[in-house]
Amino acid sequence: MLEAHKWESPDRLLTVYLPIRVLKKICRLCTHHLNTETGGILVGQYSADGRIAKILNAYPPPNDSVFGKWWFVRGTIGLAVKLIQLWESKNRQYYIGEWHYHPSCDVSPSDTDIQQMIAIANSNNYKCDKPILLIIGPKGTSFPPAVSITVFPNASAPIVLSLPPAT
Repeated sequence: MLEAHKWESPDRLLTVYLPIRVLKKICRLCTHHLNTETGGILVGQYSADGRIAKILNAYPPPNDSVFGKWWFVRGTIGLAVKLIQLWESKNRQYYIGEWHYHPSCDVSPSDTDIQQMIAIANSNNYKCDKPILLIIGPKGTSFPPAVSITVFPNASAPIVLSLPPAT
């Protein structure tokens, strides 16, 4: 895999790989919304046992998305077609979660974020029983920005992942 950050659950039973190129893409998408929340979907692949997720791409907010200083509603225009194309591609990819930008430095999921992700985990429409929520926020002018990754397993409490200490 290309250069990526490895995020792990405290028990090391869940791992999410976030390539640097995808994080940079999300940062570029956020530059158009520095004072409002924004977001989009994450696509990638899970391991056969569901313990490892590889984020392979992040998509911008659909055109019918609505933005506010402290809220964001991701639209849906064009997503179904894009997800079908990715599913049918040679290197099958699929919906694995959401990315979201908080213009404040707080990258913790809000109560609304948590409720929406639990609804996604429990929805047959998404076919994703462990959706990932990646929240990004400004951290001065440096890279990488502030990032949090939370996994929302169906019928379980959300799991906050962290970067293991550098060795």
